[in-house]
Amino acid sequence: MNIFFQPAAETHHRLAACGAIVLLIASATSLVVAPSLLPESYSWLSHGTSESAAQGIEGAWLARLGFVTLGLAVLWLAASSRTVWARAAVWLHVGFGVFMVSAAAFSIRPWMTGVS
Repeated sequence: MNIFFQPAAETHHRLAACGAIVLLIASATSLVVAPSLLPESYSWLSHGTSESAAQGIEGAWLARLGFVTLGLAVLWLAASSRTVWARAAVWLHVGFGVFMVSAAAFSIRPWMTGVS
């Protein structure tokens, strides 16, 4: 069988998975609460989640925190499950986690005019 579809070893750490769950809950909470801190022109219907973390917008820090905690949760989960998951699954999750943290670091342009 291909090495990318086999786990690295046969052990698993439940405590480490619990940390990922805590980060996922923190991420979901911050992404649900973030729109309440944004200007009234933000709409869940016409703007995406990434726009809630836009550059120069008041309250966008909470959405960025949600992106960071989501990325860290996925990275933590991939690291704690590397002995159980296939290597390809671990690396795909690592890539997703890194890109979620990058989404927080490199925010999208704001939907409002005159804000930079």
